[in-house]
Amino acid sequence: MQDFYLFLERMGGLHDCQISSLRWDQESCWIELVLDDLYSNFVGLSEYPGREKGSIKLMDVERATFDIETAAGLRIYEICPSKERANTVDLKFSPSGAISVTCKKAVYPECRLTSLQPKKG
Repeated sequence: MQDFYLFLERMGGLHDCQISSLRWDQESCWIELVLDDLYSNFVGLSEYPGREKGSIKLMDVERATFDIETAAGLRIYEICPSKERANTVDLKFSPSGAISVTCKKAVYPECRLTSLQPKKG
């Protein structure tokens, strides 16, 4: 999960990403967020590589708490590691709502922001 947390940090917590779909498969124990533009947080900046759809899939979910009144028009406020619980990701939404997910694995796209890639050395 540490690499996923680094990805989230590089991507600014995916702030402002519009969620086009949120899927939860209880039987298979995964939650997936499908995003309209992974890089919407960087629109107007020189790093912005252009619009790119993508998804984040949280796998082997052990625990999930949902506090969402409506799923229509949700944007990500931030996604970050939980400070209270290991292997847990806290998702906060705008205009309101939150999800907390404890899982063993995250599947996510590669970060294409060249200015934010780790330095080799």
